[in-house]
Amino acid sequence: MSDIFTLENKIKQMIDEMKGLCQTNGLSNQASEEVVITSVFLYKFLNDKFMANMKDFAHDMDMSTEKILQDEDMLAGFYDTYPQDVAFKYEDTIECLINKVGSNDFYKLFDDALERISNYPENEEFSIDTADGGRKPLFTRVTENVEASKRNNFAKKIMGEFRLSL
Repeated sequence: MSDIFTLENKIKQMIDEMKGLCQTNGLSNQASEEVVITSVFLYKFLNDKFMANMKDFAHDMDMSTEKILQDEDMLAGFYDTYPQDVAFKYEDTIECLINKVGSNDFYKLFDDALERISNYPENEEFSIDTADGGRKPLFTRVTENVEASKRNNFAKKIMGEFRLSL
């Protein structure tokens, strides 16, 4: 039972930290704050679920997760085994992005990862049909809601939140 409370507290802490980050970047009490918090939290959840299932799959295949993530055939086998998971490529995972936080255009790498995940054919079922017949993607580019000069720092702080919760 204490694990549930620990998890609940971590989730609340992450949301509070994201709200604080949004507030310091001028997004407080705006629709873009909800988009950022929802997208970032969903990305973290889906990444963690994907990686947990990937580790199980790698164990079953007696391979490393890194090897599977870099082998298109093995990755296809993973997607067949876990069709309910959102598809990620290695470059889209938190584990990969954390290693690129020092980049001067990290915010682009982060937004590009979100956009790529939304556009993978395996993830088409996760997009939402709109009333006008269009499709809303799973993720949008979240740093575009922040002033241009603050985007890189904003994305780095998001990744810092992930690092603390790993």
